[in-house]
Amino acid sequence: MELTLKVGRVLLMVQVKEVMQTLKITLDLDNTTGRMHLESCLSRQRRKQSNRESARRSRLRKQAECDELAQRAEVLNEENASLREEINKLRSQCEELTFENTSLNSRTNFYHSLHLKALTWTRTSKNHQTSLKNTSSSNNNNNTRRFFANRWL
Repeated sequence: MELTLKVGRVLLMVQVKEVMQTLKITLDLDNTTGRMHLESCLSRQRRKQSNRESARRSRLRKQAECDELAQRAEVLNEENASLREEINKLRSQCEELTFENTSLNSRTNFYHSLHLKALTWTRTSKNHQTSLKNTSSSNNNNNTRRFFANRWL
């Protein structure tokens, strides 16, 4: 069968013939109506093929976007895991430093209280020694007076 229509692809012609056979369309190629019908079938087949290619490109584009998003999600998950690990290390260090700070504060308070007790004891001791000196010197003066007073009497 010889067609005078300009069709860029032979594959399309075969598809048109197959479509015509499946739809049981018979055309009289000498008839103008038949040619118009054949041209519309060819045009429809071209549109379908173009739509298939467009859909395939769209699917590929969506697949590429999906792959890119999956890769980005993987990178972000790795970064998230790394940051969580760093947070845990910092929390651990913070707990250690807090414990050390508490311990040092406790020791400082203990030594401060010892120092205050020592100061209080020293002051009390000095006051006591001073009062003893004053008491003993006044007693000595009184005893001396008594001694000499008894002698002279």
